[in-house]
Amino acid sequence: MPLLTTGQLLRRYAVAFIMTFVALIAPLLFLFARSKIVPAMGAYGASAGAMAEAALLAMLFTAALTIPMAVLLAVLREFARLRANGTLAAARGVRHGARRLVSPGTHRRGWRRRDCLCGHRRNRSAHE
Repeated sequence: MPLLTTGQLLRRYAVAFIMTFVALIAPLLFLFARSKIVPAMGAYGASAGAMAEAALLAMLFTAALTIPMAVLLAVLREFARLRANGTLAAARGVRHGARRLVSPGTHRRGWRRRDCLCGHRRNRSAHE
């Protein structure tokens, strides 16, 4: 199977991330809404705005803890698909093919080993 373009790789990774993020966060938010916290707030006479604020804060907190797990599951899922399609084996035969699968988009933007992470070029004679 031929190698995928950068746009196709990024689209696959993004779709896999969104699917796993929603699959992880939806049950957690449902459990929060059905738990004793929201009904207890209603029993104490809290306003709808206070309950909405508590739900928003719970969603942000849950999202912050769910994002790393969603990224891990999305990457594992996509690499399993790439291996099943034979794209991973084809990438190993091409120069920088596996690197392109791991970090799509960095090979065209002038990313080199002599560049530092902040974008400044190092002096070649001093460091090599």
